[in-house]
Amino acid sequence: MSQPVYSSRFQGQVSRLPRELIRAREVLINLVSKEVRVQYRSAVLGFLWAVLEPLAMTAVLSFVFTFIVPIRMGGEGPQAVLLLCAYLFWKFFADSLGTGSRSLVDNRTLIGKVNFPREVIPLASIGVALVNLSIGFVIFLGVLYLFGGALTSAVVWFPLVFIIQLSVIVGAVLLLSGFNAFYRDISYITSVALVFGFYATPIFYDMDTASMIATQQEAEWAVNILYINPMVGIVSAYRDTLVNGVAPTVGLLLWPGVCGVILTIAGLYTFRRNSGAFADHL
Repeated sequence: MSQPVYSSRFQGQVSRLPRELIRAREVLINLVSKEVRVQYRSAVLGFLWAVLEPLAMTAVLSFVFTFIVPIRMGGEGPQAVLLLCAYLFWKFFADSLGTGSRSLVDNRTLIGKVNFPREVIPLASIGVALVNLSIGFVIFLGVLYLFGGALTSAVVWFPLVFIIQLSVIVGAVLLLSGFNAFYRDISYITSVALVFGFYATPIFYDMDTASMIATQQEAEWAVNILYINPMVGIVSAYRDTLVNGVAPTVGLLLWPGVCGVILTIAGLYTFRRNSGAFADHL
């Protein structure tokens, strides 16, 4: 008889997680595939919404912050391209945390019936968001070239920025989903925090513009608070790397990098230690 993919005897051993995830890779792939199909199954346009949604949101934000509340972003690229770049990677972050925090509760029946490492469920939520990001990124490249832009040698920084963002997301999702299994308030708090995070992240503005406005209003402290948000440095780095064609400011990536390491370690250990009790609370 084949050995089970997951055993609660090893639930506290983080060192076993890589081999368990490798053995459970088919479960992970099937979960991602199922969630992607379910996400667009009842929509008339289906997967086309993965293309239309970021484009429509970019158009709305461009209109609002061009004609209603004029805010000029710095950088070399057109405003719409800068906005789309920031929005895509913010959406990846927000979708991962939003669905990931609820993932264990939404898949409670699997936890009680199927034998696999519980980390697969929140990681599958990230996988779904990654599929949508991949589709959106192809559209972004098309829009970039349509506006006369092109990737430069600065794109070599892109993998580093992405790894930093992914580490922040994985750690945060494991923490939030694990705690949400015991306290359902976590998913509601996450939803509210993401609304605030949207405005606290330089999506429709850049940090130079924010600093200038804050200086005029004698509120420099507000900009310093924004830098606590790791997505500030990450989004700014994506814009520099993909649109402005320059290397990202290393100083802006240090704090997100530290957050990624801390969140990943804390998420892995906290989730692993509590995974054995999930079924009892779900």
